[in-house]
Amino acid sequence: MQPTVPAVWVKLTKPDKFDGKKDKSTMFKVAITQYLRTTYPGISDDDKIAFIILYLDGKALKWIEPHMEHDVLRQVVPWLPNINLFWAKFKKRFGEIDQATKALKKLKPLKQKSSVQDYVTEFQSLAAYVNYDDLALCNMFYKGLKDKIKMAMLSQMFDVKDNPTTGQMVVDRALLINQHLEQFSEQSIFKNKNTSLSSN
Repeated sequence: MQPTVPAVWVKLTKPDKFDGKKDKSTMFKVAITQYLRTTYPGISDDDKIAFIILYLDGKALKWIEPHMEHDVLRQVVPWLPNINLFWAKFKKRFGEIDQATKALKKLKPLKQKSSVQDYVTEFQSLAAYVNYDDLALCNMFYKGLKDKIKMAMLSQMFDVKDNPTTGQMVVDRALLINQHLEQFSEQSIFKNKNTSLSSN
């Protein structure tokens, strides 16, 4: 008989309250959904929505209060006991106007300013909202890389336009080159320090 493995219980931080600011609506939904899944798995839609309402504040609370009153005093509001319908109403009221268009406006001129890692993080967070295929995103990502990364790719005979090359392959190669350049830079600094010490 095998010993039972105790279930791992992850304790998440409680989500921040949502006050109706549209640019925070997506993060609020993600945070509170993750919290409910982890902390209260298997609870009913009614309980989920009751919990979410506890985390509404300001304009968001003013929006939900009349619907709750109507649901209790007059007739049932069909979307209040259904989590999917609730989020659909929430998105209609507080969702960002057009995340895809906003993301694309930021993505097209995006350039690598510091490390490749930072550039990858920013690029991928915006690309998640854009309905572009891998090839288009791959070309956009490559275009925004610093020239020294592109030159290193060329010197390694790594051609972004090769058919088998995927966006992830370009990202991985750029990260690897960046890592090598950083290591080389650190070695050069260390070497220069040693040279100056020995010459004293």
